Amino acid sequence: MDILFLTVDEPNSAENWRLLREKCPDAKRIFIGQQASDIRRTVLASINGDHLFLVFAHNMVARDFSFVPPEDLADDTVYIWKSRNPIFCDHCHFYGVILLAKPLVQNAAQPHIISFPGLCAKLKFVDEIASDYNYNLSPFWAWRAGFLQMLNVTIHSYQNDDRQYADRQLWTGVGNRQTFADWAARGAVTAQILARYLQKQELVRRYSDPVALTKEFQLEKRLAGDGDDAKARMLERYSAFGLTLRQIGPKKYFFSSDLTHIRAIGDDEMVNLLQQCHDFKDPLGQAMHCCAAQNRRLLQVIENGGSTSRLLKILSPLVRIFAGQTAELPLHKHLLSRTAAVISRLAADGLLVSDRYIKREIFRFLAAGDPPNGGDHPTVRSMNIPTKNRPRLLKRALQSYAENAALYDHRVVLNVVDDSSDQAVMQENRTNLKEIARTLHMAAIYTTREDRRHFAAQLHRLSGIPLPLCQFCLLGHDELECTTGACRNTIQLQTAGEWCIQVDDDTVCRCMQSPFFADRVALCAYNMYDYIFHPDDSFYETIEYTELDFIGSHEQLLSANIASPALQRHLTSEDKLVIDDLDSALLKKIVASNSAIRATFLGAFGDSGECSSLHRLFASDRAFQELVADESEYEKLLCTRYVSKVVPSLTITDIRSCMTMNIGLDNTVVPIPFSPIQRNEDAVFAHLYHIGYLDGLMGLQPYAINHAPPFRVPMTKEQQLGSAAVWGLNDCLNALLARFRPSSKDAFYNLQQAGRFLLDFSDVELPEFEHSIQEIYCEDMAKKLILLQTVLDERAAAPSFWSADMHRLAQELQKSLTGEGAHMLIDLAGDLQTRILTCKLFISRFGDMLVLWEDIVSAARELRKRGVRLGVEIFSPTAA
Repeated sequence: MDILFLTVDEPNSAENWRLLREKCPDAKRIFIGQQASDIRRTVLASINGDHLFLVFAHNMVARDFSFVPPEDLADDTVYIWKSRNPIFCDHCHFYGVILLAKPLVQNAAQPHIISFPGLCAKLKFVDEIASDYNYNLSPFWAWRAGFLQMLNVTIHSYQNDDRQYADRQLWTGVGNRQTFADWAARGAVTAQILARYLQKQELVRRYSDPVALTKEFQLEKRLAGDGDDAKARMLERYSAFGLTLRQIGPKKYFFSSDLTHIRAIGDDEMVNLLQQCHDFKDPLGQAMHCCAAQNRRLLQVIENGGSTSRLLKILSPLVRIFAGQTAELPLHKHLLSRTAAVISRLAADGLLVSDRYIKREIFRFLAAGDPPNGGDHPTVRSMNIPTKNRPRLLKRALQSYAENAALYDHRVVLNVVDDSSDQAVMQENRTNLKEIARTLHMAAIYTTREDRRHFAAQLHRLSGIPLPLCQFCLLGHDELECTTGACRNTIQLQTAGEWCIQVDDDTVCRCMQSPFFADRVALCAYNMYDYIFHPDDSFYETIEYTELDFIGSHEQLLSANIASPALQRHLTSEDKLVIDDLDSALLKKIVASNSAIRATFLGAFGDSGECSSLHRLFASDRAFQELVADESEYEKLLCTRYVSKVVPSLTITDIRSCMTMNIGLDNTVVPIPFSPIQRNEDAVFAHLYHIGYLDGLMGLQPYAINHAPPFRVPMTKEQQLGSAAVWGLNDCLNALLARFRPSSKDAFYNLQQAGRFLLDFSDVELPEFEHSIQEIYCEDMAKKLILLQTVLDERAAAPSFWSADMHRLAQELQKSLTGEGAHMLIDLAGDLQTRILTCKLFISRFGDMLVLWEDIVSAARELRKRGVRLGVEIFSPTAA
């Protein structure tokens, strides 16, 4: 077989050629600094056999490599041997030693296959080291290696190559471990960006030309600046963090940064540019993104314009054909260069800030601030479980949590709030609670619906609060089956002034550490959780359980802030602080002296607890890769009830959602109420938590507990898509509360004002109320559609089966915008008119409850002082 040595005059090519000739005297050297068609003719003229080996000049062929073809040699396959390299001490593909048949080179449809082996439909990577690939010689050769390797990876991904993700992570994550490694990573990132905005054919045509590669590198070099510090700065992530603007005249704006305190004047162009700079690591890549977005807006104007643009409409298909693309115009090089220069200047001026700067500001606050809770540290006083007609599950939960508490010497009160109606079930629950408390020497309180009804009457007599409102708060509504929130409100009044924990009766205190655990502190405004989807319950066999002080894990974070010792001991360096998902609003809370974590959570594994899993279509990062990795498993993972949901490291957030499956609460100041009726009461609680506590934070530990309800058949994908627009009563409350803006540091006052907001909304004539509710419903569905379209745009290269489901979901959501409201308030009885009337009554009643919540809490505390208990103590270790 023929052996060809291909070179563009690399610095080490002469020595590598000498060594190859010693090994293979018949090898031939070919210079490829020419057009692709000329390269192909030269190669074809230099070979005599049906197959040829290609050796790229950076490669020093291994002494034990024998140039023996594989036994399964096929004419339609390109064979690629591994090559070691000095940058990240691993193997790479495409630019090592390759073997291919002469017809593949002759194929006119693929004239660039020599420069881009990834164009071949069939590739086989041979598990053998054939050479050392030495490009650690200069910034250009390192950059070129990363650039060309990543283009091949990206091009080959059109053929659904399983190696794409791993290779991409390898090349873009090499960091600065070796000399010029930053340039290799930079080249790989640039290739990824170009592949996003240029068609495959244009990429291959342009970058088969060595001159084009040199020009691309020169642009990159100008943007990077000179010196190691400049290079390091440009590899950081930048964003328009905490930037606000105010219009001060025609096309003139005043910019101010809450973080850097920089002030500047700008125009419309600067506004548009900064609005697109959510975050980026590379000015050139961000400039390409901005220019491509500008092209899209131009085409949109052409296609959506009025009569004056009819000619442009007619010409727009020709423009697209001329561009050689179906969705993008070519990027204007002068505009690209100018945009990149402006972005670099904004970064230098401080309007675009780096992660390093943000971390420095946080650590400056830590050095100057005093940690809270300098005195006696409170402790969790009670373990509380709401339940209804599930005695076996309740016993299991009580046993597991009580044993964990006793193991770590937490002498808490076991409190069961029972919503059961069956007397036999109630008696069984009472007996089990008493027996477990006696065995572990803990106090126990048991609270029935009748106890709550009696306490509601006491509240009414003491405070004058209307009796129906007291009963609504503590009992929910008799016509509605789900009143879990009323049980939680009972617990909130029982534990006012204390720290407490609530857990669900279908959980078990068996804990698992995050499989992606890292000893860090993450500040997250969104994207907190890692999701792992399990096709069935067989994953339980592989779980590695960990011993965890469950109550202590909540106590560690309750009332803490970032300056507290519990968090400081993790923050030994800036590398230990993760701010990838931080925003300016969360940063303001974190560095405020009065901020505190008032709610704490662990993750969960087992049954997801979800009625619908359509949000999995929007998963990101690891979860998305897992979901779409295998089409044959995709639908199982989309519909499975078995999920692990856990943060990878200790996390502080202010996200407006929570998981009351297990929750630690600081009720020493204001116990936040729940919606007393229907499901999704935890989402309403999360909104009220942020309304009440303007300085309130949430803390999450990188552990998960087992959620193990009775087996439930998962919804099929078709069932889920059909219910995509389902919207319940508490979804309506959430949408309304999201429109309210609190203003006071007094939590009770904010809750009261939120209640008045709900009352004002509901205190209108029914036709006007119905119109408003339908508008809010449509707005919610439209927001989902916008998010869906954004995710689709960002994942243009995602698998087609995932994209098809996203489009089907979009169709279902679009139906909701024009339909008869069949999915509105679906958890209420009757036709749409009746459901809306019922919704109006419940919004009004919940508004009244919020207005009077401070009086309800004060009366409950007063009754407790007088010895009137909410619930009955059925065991006391002191009495025993």
